[in-house]
Amino acid sequence: MWTLKSPKYPERIINTDTRVTACKFSSLNPNLVAIGDYDGVISIYDIRSKGDKPIADTKDNDKKHIDTVWEIQWRSKGT
Repeated sequence: MWTLKSPKYPERIINTDTRVTACKFSSLNPNLVAIGDYDGVISIYDIRSKGDKPIADTKDNDKKHIDTVWEIQWRSKGT
């Protein structure tokens, strides 16, 4: 992830198990980014944390996507 403060080198690198095909930052919580990958897994990362572990993912969910995730959209569920 690049920022305007340092456009020549990424400010944050997140290593994943497979290729990332979609990502989107949350507009309500800009520190959260949702990432969809080639294997159908959706992961949510808190970019404030230092590690590469997501705070949530669908890796072990029986109802996860069975194909590549091509688009991510954040949905508001209210309060």
